[in-house]
Amino acid sequence: MSSISRTWKLFLVCYVVCLSLNYVILRWGGVAEKPSTLPSVELNAPGSSAAINISYQDEYNGSSEDPDVVLLLNITRKEEDKLTYISSQLADSFRVITPDFINLVASQYPGGHSFHYQGMIARQLMQKLRVDKVHVVGYKYGTLAGVHLANETDIDVQSLSLLSSYGVQELELLGGYHLNHGIYTAQLLFLELAKYGIPHFGLIDVEEEIAFYKIMNSSDQRKIRKLFQNLDIPVQIQHCLDDPQVASGIAIEHNRIIPQSKLLTYQCQSLKTSNEVVSGLKSFLQTAGQTDIEITNLDIAQSLIPFRGSETYRIEGGSLVLVMLLIIVSTFVSEDLSCIGAGLMAARGLIGFVPAVTACLIGIFIGDILVYLLGKWLGAAVLKKAPVKWFISERDIERTNHWFEAKGPVIIIISRFIPGSRFPTYLSAGIIDASFLMFILYFGIASIMWTPILVGASVLAGQKLIYYFTLYQDYVIWVLLGVVLLIMAVFKFFIPMLTYRGRRLMIGKWRRLRNWEFWPIYVIYFPIVLYVVYLWIKFKKLTVCTAANPGMPEGGFIGESKYEILSQIGLQNSVASFAILRANWDIPQRIQEAHSFMENKELDFPIVLKPDQGQRGEGVLIIKNSQELENHLSELSEDMIIQEFVLGKEFGVFYYRYPNQEKGNIYSITGKNLLTLTGDGNHTLEHLILEDERAVCMAEVHFEEQIDDLYHIPEKGKQIHLVELGTHARGAVFWDATHLKSPELLQQLDKISKSFEGFYFGRYDLKVSTLDQFKAGADIKVIELNGVTSESTNMYDSEYTFVDAISILCKQWKLCFEIGYQNHKRGAETPSITHMVKKITEHL
Repeated sequence: MSSISRTWKLFLVCYVVCLSLNYVILRWGGVAEKPSTLPSVELNAPGSSAAINISYQDEYNGSSEDPDVVLLLNITRKEEDKLTYISSQLADSFRVITPDFINLVASQYPGGHSFHYQGMIARQLMQKLRVDKVHVVGYKYGTLAGVHLANETDIDVQSLSLLSSYGVQELELLGGYHLNHGIYTAQLLFLELAKYGIPHFGLIDVEEEIAFYKIMNSSDQRKIRKLFQNLDIPVQIQHCLDDPQVASGIAIEHNRIIPQSKLLTYQCQSLKTSNEVVSGLKSFLQTAGQTDIEITNLDIAQSLIPFRGSETYRIEGGSLVLVMLLIIVSTFVSEDLSCIGAGLMAARGLIGFVPAVTACLIGIFIGDILVYLLGKWLGAAVLKKAPVKWFISERDIERTNHWFEAKGPVIIIISRFIPGSRFPTYLSAGIIDASFLMFILYFGIASIMWTPILVGASVLAGQKLIYYFTLYQDYVIWVLLGVVLLIMAVFKFFIPMLTYRGRRLMIGKWRRLRNWEFWPIYVIYFPIVLYVVYLWIKFKKLTVCTAANPGMPEGGFIGESKYEILSQIGLQNSVASFAILRANWDIPQRIQEAHSFMENKELDFPIVLKPDQGQRGEGVLIIKNSQELENHLSELSEDMIIQEFVLGKEFGVFYYRYPNQEKGNIYSITGKNLLTLTGDGNHTLEHLILEDERAVCMAEVHFEEQIDDLYHIPEKGKQIHLVELGTHARGAVFWDATHLKSPELLQQLDKISKSFEGFYFGRYDLKVSTLDQFKAGADIKVIELNGVTSESTNMYDSEYTFVDAISILCKQWKLCFEIGYQNHKRGAETPSITHMVKKITEHL
């Protein structure tokens, strides 16, 4: 076990232990709550038969025997000190009752958490205390419980005061019910995760935050506008213009929709710091209900005008700076999403277009320069460090390096308009030490072009979207889903279709979808799995197929060593020279063994390097020089085979022999054409790949294989070998060559197969100089031998239909079970299903 693996396992064990201890402390331990010294009463939980106890403060320092009652409402402990100050100032003239909603919400009382429920509880409290007339003063979110109470018919609310109040849905967060509740839900999940997923042992208290977001998630602020408009009592609105949390636009909108309301504003950040607030509140409470409410026709007309956010609510001053900082930070996560979000905020009128664009540009500028410097300072080593390696591969950087060599500054500008390409492009610019001034100049130009366009488009689209959100909020989730699908269609289909490259790649994808030979392996093999189940029932043992090759571990089903298999072929003169290179050897030993092998076998480059347990050509490399060989051997993570590179034609021959027969049979022969293109002296290799009708089907694979030359222009008439390996998954073209089988070829394969004790069924990958030699079975070189899970690859001939291919595979597996069954009857052992499942799991 590697030290990294041990470290992670130790970390995981410690984490689970700490998490368990954390849960025990939260569930049964922790600091005992200080008992409340406040009086309390028992009430009925709204919507439930259960009883609840609510504490309250009842304060009066005056001399009147029957003072007016003020009900002071607040729901967050963070604002408790401000309410204490206001209460103490009012208590000289009024009896001030302050319900302890804070502990009530945290106590998980039955019936819900919404502002409506809190209003109902406040009504019960007043009835319990025999208060029939009351002035309601709501602070921030406490106002929302107060307006619900003021709309009740069985209690005499004489006035309503709104202090730094939140309120109507349109001015809360993103302005939409469903959008906001999605945010509240996400915040609740995050807080619950922090509570139980981080071992803090009770040192972090998130209970009040959880209670607050439960209130918000349970409440429906869409009703608040109507409740405000229904008020027929005196209303006073007081607001600090410099309040960093509640924008003045909210107070202005409340004043507009409540025609009888009076708005008082002050140059302060908190109501606690202004004596004018308490003075204005006292004056209002003393006269409320004693004089007639004055409402002009203009006030009424203005209250009926539909909401227009851009005219009433604009974040300014310190709040604007804070919002811009948030936008700047968010660009470090996603530049485009931040621009879209800033545009939507501008569409709502929360911030201006210029601040939105400015914040996005600053964030983009800082973030992209940091990416460039990251590449410049750390160089190529950055690719192997987290978190970069999670998002970008060495291939991405290699591709971008070639872009810079071929296109230079143009790529910097283009990448700004291609989401997903910026990080590798800018990081690559730093790694290859591109000119810093050149980088700033061109990426700055691109950013100045792109950012206003994206923010502006979001503003225009956002205004329409916001309008429809207000009309069709019940369908907003489906609308959002449709928008996401539309954006995906634009980026995945419509934008690519604007370029030749995009159109040809789309054609390639369509051909892969239409042509079954390019389908995922699990799709092709699904009917085969069903047929194997039938064979299992027929032969009464699922793993009997592994007995088809008793000389291979599990019959060569999965995870077999290519080195061990090739070593067991007795006729080694018919096998391409090979040797093993172990991953647990030190680097000098690997390099020494590789060079010794080549010297002893008198081999020159190119040479083949492939995984000892590879599948379907994965990880196979054609090494062209000593430096390239040493580079790859320095980074081995698994055992590899070094093998002679044999020139000539390549064939896949599927051979089988029944144990009770002397001679074998050739089930199929597959010819393999290695795709070749011809340069025209005008177009890059990338263009030639896209232009070729076959190569375009696997364009992305060829791009990866030809990354070094992808943007070069081959000379006219020059032959470019796109594929160097006879592997279908790597781009080779397969055709059915079964008609080439001959008695001489079969005789040679029988000799080779019988020299491998315990081999009866599988596919040889062969190389031979000429077609005549192949038919004569002369000078054949085996480069690979596969066992029971090898494919009869002639099925990939383009002339065969999907049904034809399935038929070929079914007959192949029938032969496998028949041969395995005979060998099992002759004493060959078969593994258990449990063993096979374990083997497959280990390999995966």
